Amino acid sequence: MKRMVNNNQRSAAMGAKLSGFNQETFSNIQTIKAFSLIRLYVERLKQLQKDYIEMRLDFRKMSIWTSLLLSVVGMVVSYASYGWGIYRVWSGVITYGTMTMFLSLSGTLTGALNSLTSLVPTAIGLTTSAGRLMDIVEMPRENYDKDDEVEEFLAKHRTEGISLAMEHVKYAYHNGTQVFEDASLVAHPHEIIALVGPSGEGKTTMLRLILALMQPKDGKAFLYGGREDPGEAGRIVLSPSARRLFSYVPQGNTMFSGSIAENMRNVKPEATDEEIVECLKLACAWEFVEKLPQGIHSMIQERGGGFSEGQAQRLSIARALLRKSPLLLLDEATSALDVATERRVLKNIMQDDYPRTCIVTTHRPTVLSACKRVYAIREKKSKLLDEEEIAELMRTF
Repeated sequence: MKRMVNNNQRSAAMGAKLSGFNQETFSNIQTIKAFSLIRLYVERLKQLQKDYIEMRLDFRKMSIWTSLLLSVVGMVVSYASYGWGIYRVWSGVITYGTMTMFLSLSGTLTGALNSLTSLVPTAIGLTTSAGRLMDIVEMPRENYDKDDEVEEFLAKHRTEGISLAMEHVKYAYHNGTQVFEDASLVAHPHEIIALVGPSGEGKTTMLRLILALMQPKDGKAFLYGGREDPGEAGRIVLSPSARRLFSYVPQGNTMFSGSIAENMRNVKPEATDEEIVECLKLACAWEFVEKLPQGIHSMIQERGGGFSEGQAQRLSIARALLRKSPLLLLDEATSALDVATERRVLKNIMQDDYPRTCIVTTHRPTVLSACKRVYAIREKKSKLLDEEEIAELMRTF
């Protein structure tokens, strides 16, 4: 029985792996075709299907043997009942009528037993599925108890803007890999702060810590109104509730299927067409949107289909600006833009009257010239670079 349960669990895991492979393959079909990898992925799919079939056959074999064994047990019980009844009648202990009633009841019992045997494979499958669901249900839940506090904080500091500070933050992944040992930074309203460093050093992880998607092991991460830190009394700690103060543009294409206007209103349902157009202008997206036959009501295909990567990035930035959040996080969000457009986008963000604090991760030297401060993420620390170091960094890009 234990082996059957293990086989069912392995079969479920293999099914999930096969589904994930199919989804990933079709999502990256252009890359696969560009590198002529179709034959390779066909072979991988065949191997996965073969493994999945073998796993299912093994599970079915176990189910058949289990059902057969229980059926044999049922037959033995049934025929034993017949033999016992005949023996009792022959020895004169019971009458023929009593034996008939006894055999009828034993037949009912045998039928019930056979029905139970057919439920064994189903019960094992349900047990496995329930276990996988419980793993999801028992995941730690995020705490949104500070929603009211964040709303009051935003209402109090909306006009002056909100600053972000991180002091001596430490963070390590669950596998023990240390990402930050002593990371600090500060960002104020009407400023663009850059995070630079080699790939894999923790720039995106820093943004995830800011969004409270992950919790630091040590150190402080908090927000306060204006540019001057009022101390503990005027701070709020970064938490899931504080995410409503942020707009985030991650790496890659993040547009949804639907019209441009619908994508924009995902973050602000009550936004007017005029507000949408204004944000499209700030993100330098209006220059191509206004040329579309239906303007902001033009349709976007799944995963941003119908638009170039640079256009999709500008639409994503426009959507983030429309939300009017005090803090804007851009994770390589201008990587697909040409230098001139990138400069205009950052310039528009800086010149906007809204007191926005902007933090960007980048590998592009043109971004650094528009930034108030530049932090280098290296050796598990964040170092504030001076002008000479920034100039040297721009020369080496």
